[in-house]
Amino acid sequence: MIARSPEHAIALIDKAFEEADIDTLVGLYEEHAVLIPTATVVRQEIRGRQQLHDFYSGLLAPGRFTVRQHQTHVVQVDDIALVTIRWTLSAKDRQPQTLIATVVFRRQADGAWMDLIDSGPAVLDQSDGIESLQM
Repeated sequence: MIARSPEHAIALIDKAFEEADIDTLVGLYEEHAVLIPTATVVRQEIRGRQQLHDFYSGLLAPGRFTVRQHQTHVVQVDDIALVTIRWTLSAKDRQPQTLIATVVFRRQADGAWMDLIDSGPAVLDQSDGIESLQM
């Protein structure tokens, strides 16, 4: 599916994440995208679709996580959008975590918006990653 706006891209990413639809999820990233994860791999960059596929394959299972967006702020200049999101990640085996993520999307020639840089709170946090950000 093609994301027609940064907000639509976020909705598609969340849906694929919750459903563990890894092919769709990875397809919403640019070929050489960078993900800086928070919960599992702190302070490590995951680069490119193959690494993204491997990472998500080891993390996701259908129904394991739910995602809820609380607030999204989009700043767009031409074909680039900077998105800041406050969201909650819930899992069956831990307390819900409210987080802030920063994502850069780029509009493609066909009009689709794709994730270029996906950066979570581990970039700013120097201690325990996602667990230290409980609210």
